[in-house]
Amino acid sequence: MTSQDFQYCDLASYDNLRIYVNPGGNTYDQLTAIGPVGAESIKKFVTRDQSNPSAYVGFCAGGYLASSDYIWESVYEGPDYYNYKTNPPLGLFPFTVEGSIIDIGDEQYGDQMGDFYRVVNVSNGHNMLYYGGSTFGYNGASDPTDPSNPLYDPDVEVLIYYSDFYGHYSSNIPAAWRYHNLLLTSVHPEADNCTVYDCPREGSMSTETILQNRAWLAEYMNQAARTEYRIPPVPVPPVFDTTPPHSSTPRPACYETFLHPNTELLFCDDFDSIKGTVPFGLSPQFQRNQTDYNFARPWNVSYISSWNGGTQYTAAQLGDGYAVSVPLASVQHTASITTKAFDISSCAGDAGVSFYMTGQTLSSGYLSVEYGLSSAPEGLSRDDSGWVVLQASPLYPALQSWQRVFIPFVVGNVKSFAQIRFTCAAGAAASNFCAIDTLAVTC
Repeated sequence: MTSQDFQYCDLASYDNLRIYVNPGGNTYDQLTAIGPVGAESIKKFVTRDQSNPSAYVGFCAGGYLASSDYIWESVYEGPDYYNYKTNPPLGLFPFTVEGSIIDIGDEQYGDQMGDFYRVVNVSNGHNMLYYGGSTFGYNGASDPTDPSNPLYDPDVEVLIYYSDFYGHYSSNIPAAWRYHNLLLTSVHPEADNCTVYDCPREGSMSTETILQNRAWLAEYMNQAARTEYRIPPVPVPPVFDTTPPHSSTPRPACYETFLHPNTELLFCDDFDSIKGTVPFGLSPQFQRNQTDYNFARPWNVSYISSWNGGTQYTAAQLGDGYAVSVPLASVQHTASITTKAFDISSCAGDAGVSFYMTGQTLSSGYLSVEYGLSSAPEGLSRDDSGWVVLQASPLYPALQSWQRVFIPFVVGNVKSFAQIRFTCAAGAAASNFCAIDTLAVTC
């Protein structure tokens, strides 16, 4: 359908129309194209009397479009963003979603090799294509399938999860889910090896895999719309196991290999990949935050020494990974990462944070280190006034090698939990960056 079609087509009036499919693409452009009239037509179709069944199927951008609102690259894009007030998301899935899952692939900026896609393992044993789709429970959007969540809704059913990645709020990150007559996917189960525009490298998806994924998708589309379309046999039958793959988040190896074993370790992250596993990035132990959309690019973990078009940055201080921010923005726009809250009740009164840092900023830029104390395990919010600056210094001139930093701070005995936050304001040049490695907090 074209933008003009949406202005004149009353979808709900077509009794034999059973499924509306919203493909991937750019959610903002799609919402603008369909406009308020088109959005209302889609909503009327999906919510019509289900004695005449209807269904909404959304891949990638279609998932964002169906939500109540969303977080993009760690920034909430609510009513004051872009043309949101004129063309908000449809609200058919009445929860916040978020993406891209930049530990898998950074859709906005590409991964370190310049690709905008990634073939991922999902929990039913399939391989599917990820291209920036949404999820929940990852970094900023809570998990409505969690019974402890005030927004818990038992009607949200996750169909598959990402096998190799973990969220901040949940060990299991959804890759596809359904809600009433909605079928929403973060991955692209419909995808093949396309021939134009940012396609997977040749051979990324076998014909058997493509057909297996499409048979899986067709069955769930039948269920959503209560149709009975015949699905032809495929060489590798689809698997419909919905079991979550993880019972917990892996404990970073640094807790066992920390350099000072006689010191009580409250928190650590060496940002390394565990041998034999897929690297899963910052999200289990950190939350990413930015000041605003499309300025400071978010922090991520790097396992190579040069990226962003070949710019040389650094190599890990120890192991194979380090946390890095290349903001590519003026110093007014910052990127932050915040640790999960960790228990400090065993400390007598003092604690200390140690890490290695390197980078390059403008003279007015800086790498800032802060801590916050709280009584609750969820810790402080981003804008809470309780954050205390431990150090804020420019990396100017550039640090040519890793420099170890140790900063003591007083925890007292009033609060039970603490967090550490790192903020990078480096400047707009591609060569400016902040990096940290081998982080530990001790009593």
